[in-house]
Amino acid sequence: MAATPGTTEPRGIATRRLDPRRWRVGTRIAVAMVLFAVVPLLVLADAGADRLRTEAERDARARLGGLAAAVATGIDAEVQANLELVEATARTRVVVDFAAEPTPARAVAVQAELDTLKATHASSGIFFVLDPTGVAIASSDRAILGGSYAYRPYFQEAVAGTTNVGDVYLPIGTTSGVPGTAFATPIRAGGTTGPVTGVMVIKSDALTVSRSLTTEPGQRAFVVESTGIVSAHSDAAVRFSSLAPLTDAQQADAAAARRFDGPVATVTATSEVRALVGATGPGIATGTLAGNAVIVAWRPIPSTDWVAAASEPTAVYTAAGDRARRDALLVAAAVAVVVALLAVVVARRIGRPITTLTAAADALQSGTEVDELALARVARRPDDLGILAGRLTEAVREARAREARLEAQVAALRVEVDQSRRAQDVAAVVESEAFTDIAARAARLRQRARADDGDPT
Repeated sequence: MAATPGTTEPRGIATRRLDPRRWRVGTRIAVAMVLFAVVPLLVLADAGADRLRTEAERDARARLGGLAAAVATGIDAEVQANLELVEATARTRVVVDFAAEPTPARAVAVQAELDTLKATHASSGIFFVLDPTGVAIASSDRAILGGSYAYRPYFQEAVAGTTNVGDVYLPIGTTSGVPGTAFATPIRAGGTTGPVTGVMVIKSDALTVSRSLTTEPGQRAFVVESTGIVSAHSDAAVRFSSLAPLTDAQQADAAAARRFDGPVATVTATSEVRALVGATGPGIATGTLAGNAVIVAWRPIPSTDWVAAASEPTAVYTAAGDRARRDALLVAAAVAVVVALLAVVVARRIGRPITTLTAAADALQSGTEVDELALARVARRPDDLGILAGRLTEAVREARAREARLEAQVAALRVEVDQSRRAQDVAAVVESEAFTDIAARAARLRQRARADDGDPT
């Protein structure tokens, strides 16, 4: 019984209608066609998207690994060039003589030498000479003359006789204010084994302006010190922060060296990314840096204890898989629409004849009138449904003939019954007392009539 408008069907009826076993054949065929067309497409699309994402991730890893290697090679070449330059400058006669005896005349010659070096090596930064106490006594940047840099670790190591590369620092006071890295070497009197009479320094902006740190859009190249401090990074929120929290001693060393304006902050990074701190070999990992999901590759820089790294958002390679999945879903939706339309046509072509056959079978069973015209249209089909319709047509005709025979037999039986009933009624009348009395009277009347006519009988 259909539900009337505005009413809710009983739950049992609604549940039965949702039961696929109770669906019409046409509906089943339509649903099956859509499922068989769309589901495999979705499965293949999902597998293809995963494969594309995997390939994109593999390509990203290879690309970042190559970028990290290129950055490490480029930075190492710049470091080596600056070390060679500072050592060569420290060995020049004019610098050696000035450090041994800083007279005004020698100061003029050294200043000219440093100015020439600055002009010919613009990317190397500032050239200056420190005396054994750390005071700047000659410089291509006159602003730092007279300043004491005895607190800088690069001076302390160089005055002790070791050529070194200082970690990045923010210049203070009258200096440029541009983050720099110091390349320092001792100045010795009387050759390489003589006493240290001063320190030759190149304050380089290499980690700020280095072309080795130039990347494609979306990529980031950066340098990490052995302590975890990010020396160079295009993101100001990450630059001069540490990937791992510094110990109290490390914070104290940074403060004593006046490297930054205050305590070193810690940038959020997962353990996968922090694995690059102090790494002695190449590596690559996926993690989070400064709240962004990234894939990071790294390579140690041979001439220092730094690590060169390159990062790229994971969305770069996940986007390829997402685009493929989205495109596949759009294709699947289009296919589903086409298949659904086709399924409707096929379902109608198959479902209508079945509905006609079902109605004919129901009518035949209930004894009601069969739509033989509709059945004849189905019987014209050359397939199994046409054969079945023909068989049903024959069954309808046989049922009709059998019904006619039964009606004739019933009519004949009615005639026989009527005759028998009339005979029984006559017999009943004849045998009744009233009929006997009437018959006797009739006989007497006939006798009297004959007597009146002179009949002797």
